[in-house]
Amino acid sequence: MFVIPYGVWQVWICGVVVVVFRYAWRVLFRCFVLVYVYAAAGLCVIIMACCVVFCELLQLFNCGFLFF
Repeated sequence: MFVIPYGVWQVWICGVVVVVFRYAWRVLFRCFVLVYVYAAAGLCVIIMACCVVFCELLQLFNCGFLFF
């Protein structure tokens, strides 16, 4: 029966964990960047839409006050 020394097991498992973690970190980082970009773009669109609506309402009220 072939027995692997304890130290070799540790090094091998450590290596696998490091490789998996580095790959997972790269994928997760890309996902986070994409999510942040999309969230920022969505937030900008929502803020711009709110500003436009607010400005339109403001103009409407100003015109109303001017006319009445």
